[in-house]
Amino acid sequence: MYNNALYLLNYFYPERTITRSSQDPEFVTPVVKASLRRKNRFVRAGRIEEANALVARIGKEIATRCKTRLCKVDEKMHSKGMWAALGMRQHAHMHFLIDFA
Repeated sequence: MYNNALYLLNYFYPERTITRSSQDPEFVTPVVKASLRRKNRFVRAGRIEEANALVARIGKEIATRCKTRLCKVDEKMHSKGMWAALGMRQHAHMHFLIDFA
């Protein structure tokens, strides 16, 4: 019973693997990256209205992420520390499983 239910969930709502590399900015979370890929699929399929709606949501998510990251920066910090806070990057490839259920 449980295995059947789990099979059906995995069939209709599969997990996706998203890879973050050292080149990705910090505000590009796995969810944002998956949303950008989805937006690109919509644009290629000619579904521009849906892509534009998704762009608005992605923009809000990125803005929220940037605000929360920069609110922790002390304005009296020296310039080297400020630039370090702005230019933070991941240093390795990381894989994330995204479940859109």
